[in-house]
Amino acid sequence: MKLDPYINFNFLKKNYKKLSNPEGKIALITGGTGRIGSVFTSIYLLNDFKVYVLSRDQKKFKNLAKNIPASYKKKLHWHEADLKKPDEIIKIIKKIQKKQSIHHLVNCAASHLRGKNIKYNTQNLIDEFLGIIGSNILITEEVIKKMRKQKFGNIINVGSIWGYSAPKFSTYLEMDIGPSLMTSVCKSGIHHFTKYLASREAKFNINVNGISPGWFPRKGKKSRNDYMESIRRDIPLNRIGKLEDLVSAINFLISAGNKYFTGQTIKIDGGHSIW
Repeated sequence: MKLDPYINFNFLKKNYKKLSNPEGKIALITGGTGRIGSVFTSIYLLNDFKVYVLSRDQKKFKNLAKNIPASYKKKLHWHEADLKKPDEIIKIIKKIQKKQSIHHLVNCAASHLRGKNIKYNTQNLIDEFLGIIGSNILITEEVIKKMRKQKFGNIINVGSIWGYSAPKFSTYLEMDIGPSLMTSVCKSGIHHFTKYLASREAKFNINVNGISPGWFPRKGKKSRNDYMESIRRDIPLNRIGKLEDLVSAINFLISAGNKYFTGQTIKIDGGHSIW
């Protein structure tokens, strides 16, 4: 099975119905060059947002940008950012916000280990904490300063099914590529972070919500059929996620029509979490 590295922008453009006047026109997306991040980046561009993408790999950004028409690409900006170096990211955000306010923030980036028996020490535990939730908290607290002043903001956090459920390690066969202990713990924290922020920031007209993607296997030229079958057995809809499956939920969260929806995380997992 061939995996899609990014959502197909031309397909999305052809089949996508533009939202009716979403509030704000500047979005900051961490991890906006990844598979799930590419869906956010594309949808915001299609809605005429100016999009700032923060990621570690400029090559990934260039590969993503290749498939975006020039008329949209001119609104797309990239900054190198490593979640393990939050002070550098804060400097970038301050530089951006000197000229304009950020209206939408998507915390999509994650840098984490894989495997069930990671030998943790002080350094790799701190690195993974920063890479999954710590830096996202610091980024959000910086961006939210101007959101409060403008009395509007829309924040979307990307969680995981492993923030709700313990992994079934047999699914991964002999590969040991399941979520690490810190991944599950920190993704659970992301979900509660969403609720906490929604409660704290409601008086400033700032909505905070999240999505929790299920099985959207990591990028690659091919994936093992036996691994895909192992995944499918635990999904009621009997298939893994396609990037297009994320579009409707993201549409709703960034639209102007979700003003009475906050503190919620939408599970997009083919029913995996009901078993």
